[in-house]
Amino acid sequence: MAAATAWQLARYKLPTALEQRLCSPSLVIYADVLRQNVERVIKSCGGAHRWQPHIKTVKSKDMIRELINNGVKQFKCATSREAELLGQTLRGRGDGPFEVVVSYPHTGPTLARIAAAARACRYGNASDGDAEEDIVSWAVIVEDVAGAREVVEAGRTRDPLLNIGSFDEDRPVALDVYLDINPGMNRTGCPLDRALATARAIRAEVGERFSGLHMYDGHAGGLLKEHQGDRRRLDAALFPLYDRLLEIDAALGSTCTLITAGTPALLSSIAHAGLAATGRHRVSAGTIVLGDLRSFDECPVGLEPAAVVVSRCVSNPTEGVYTLDAGVKALAADAGDPLCQIIGKTDYTLRKASEEHLPVECASIAKGDVLYLVPKHICPTVNLAETALWVEVSREDNVACHRVNVHARAHPLLASDRPIDVEALDGSFDTTDIFPRDSDSRKRPRE
Repeated sequence: MAAATAWQLARYKLPTALEQRLCSPSLVIYADVLRQNVERVIKSCGGAHRWQPHIKTVKSKDMIRELINNGVKQFKCATSREAELLGQTLRGRGDGPFEVVVSYPHTGPTLARIAAAARACRYGNASDGDAEEDIVSWAVIVEDVAGAREVVEAGRTRDPLLNIGSFDEDRPVALDVYLDINPGMNRTGCPLDRALATARAIRAEVGERFSGLHMYDGHAGGLLKEHQGDRRRLDAALFPLYDRLLEIDAALGSTCTLITAGTPALLSSIAHAGLAATGRHRVSAGTIVLGDLRSFDECPVGLEPAAVVVSRCVSNPTEGVYTLDAGVKALAADAGDPLCQIIGKTDYTLRKASEEHLPVECASIAKGDVLYLVPKHICPTVNLAETALWVEVSREDNVACHRVNVHARAHPLLASDRPIDVEALDGSFDTTDIFPRDSDSRKRPRE
């Protein structure tokens, strides 16, 4: 895991006047660090055309726009709300075309909502006089012929469950399919030894709606641990999978778009000469936009934390133990303990967190202290927040901040629930506050 001394508190500490107004626990996004991460990832990939970031991490229009501003034109998402966010963010832009791949094998009412998001992106609101646009292509991953058939049909016909005012549009929209291949992670996908036959059957069923091959090699994180961080051994384990992917592609006519690589496999995928030679390959890590404790080790391209959870010490229940107010309602617990690191401190041990409490054994914390926590897993941590504080540091070293929505958090309950409305959500956040940095603090370190 990333060294506890890796980041200087001076780079992250907010002005005292802002800290005094900020409720805790709070999610804070540092825009300059985010942009730095994006630039470093694109450089490592050899260009934005080879990166199809998963927006499960950012879940916000503001951060998607930063990716677009850096040349990213293709995205992945998982949930229907993430699809709605992408559709509303990409519609009306003049710098497309764009591609959205829904990398989750949806079925039933949630698939119907994915199709509704694609329709809304293409046709807008006809009652408001919106013009039809065709700048975003949409696809969903599937693992068999029945799934492919359901996806294509969902694009052709509106599900009757959506017959409410929120989903008036019933014109058809093209939904393509990618075959999801299981490379050994055993979470979703068609078994690798049946992938070619399945791809041929899907193409025979849906024709030109078959777009490509999707292989999520997320088990690379476990392999990297098993090989004690030896990336050459990781390459040796992953390259045969990529070789087989290319064999399947060749048997299909070498026309497929190929998508691989979460965060731990990104560098291996980029290093594979055969994938690069196709000109049709992309990696799809999303965590690395913001960074977290796992990604710094799994994808060593110079990432830094672009998102932290700001917390306060609220209790000193016994000698040497101090409790922070950021428990598992503010920090994702799925990656296990420790849930985070404290920026600027090394003399501490984190105890097991509960819902609102994070006990810390430490000699240099006092009640009321404001602490800056780097999450172990940022993606579900972002999902826990409704809003975040967006921080910009000016040339004069002033701190400008405003609220941003985590638009695509959580899930709808019913098929007929209204989609998220990005414009309406953002309408209440239209002010920016400026805070001078504390007079006794040194200037924020910059790269």
